[in-house]
Amino acid sequence: TTTSTTKNLWLACGTGILVGVGLCRLQTIMSRASRRPKNVKVVYFKMAGRAGAVRAALKLANIKYENDFVDRDSMQELKPRLPFGQVPVFEVNGEIVAQSNAFLRYVGKFSGLYPDDPFDALKVDEIVDGVSDSMLLLRPSLLEKNVSRARE
Repeated sequence: TTTSTTKNLWLACGTGILVGVGLCRLQTIMSRASRRPKNVKVVYFKMAGRAGAVRAALKLANIKYENDFVDRDSMQELKPRLPFGQVPVFEVNGEIVAQSNAFLRYVGKFSGLYPDDPFDALKVDEIVDGVSDSMLLLRPSLLEKNVSRARE
């Protein structure tokens, strides 16, 4: 009977742990759903640029958003009120946040595009940051108005 009592105790503990893990996972899923961003606004120029990947992630996550396009004139007026004096910025439930890669990771957590595993997340960050670094290298050519010089 001691053996059967021990087996029953282990079975009860194992079942309790499985139920606890399941409830914890369910709570995490429900918590994410309840914190899902609403009233998202993407403030950027009328081009993909640094906001393009974020817009795509918002669509994949089925998060509705509004584009607030700026031009050269409106940007000059808006610039002093921006966290880093640049766009894109993102408005989430009335709060302004900057840095497109940070916002991309935030949206990715709601769409399943950003992994829970820390090492997998590191590898995703490595790719995203590598693309960002590459874009910085290409930026002078993309902004060059003299076509023959841009090809150099």
